Amino acid sequence: MKNNPNKAVSANRTGITISYTDTCKHFNIPYEKESMLSNLQQEGNKFSGKSYQDIGTKENLTQQKMYRTALYGLEVFTPYELDQMSFMEKTKISANQKKVQRLLDEWKQEICHKKLGSFLTTVFNNSQLAKDLAYYPNYLDENKNKMDFKTLGITKEMIVKKLITSDLLPHNYYELR
Repeated sequence: MKNNPNKAVSANRTGITISYTDTCKHFNIPYEKESMLSNLQQEGNKFSGKSYQDIGTKENLTQQKMYRTALYGLEVFTPYELDQMSFMEKTKISANQKKVQRLLDEWKQEICHKKLGSFLTTVFNNSQLAKDLAYYPNYLDENKNKMDFKTLGITKEMIVKKLITSDLLPHNYYELR
């Protein structure tokens, strides 16, 4: 949007007025009706028949915080919360995050390797080298997978399931309140 020095914006009881002093024109944008506002306050915004608050995750705040802590570690917490934590709690959270990141990196590399192996065996179906490369698992610590979860077809539910089966999230994760 361009900056127009000849534009003035004001608000009054009926709506928002935009005045252009160079053309002597103004536009009035009325506020929404009271019935619409009360409906919006009571029911929330709607998107395809669902409330925006209902779309996305079905997890409660405890589950969301636990998931974020597992994935992002100490970055989730405010400076005040970090000051209140003991050294042992911080160490435990950091260690768990490193385990989670390693597991997810291995998983992403495994998925990429399977896709690459499938491609190689399809294109070079007579090559023994392609077949050997396709079925040779090779996780390397220094080789971090930069692909995002969406590109690999990994959903949040799949990540949670993987972390639960690896004992990096509690088995009663979905029952937490």
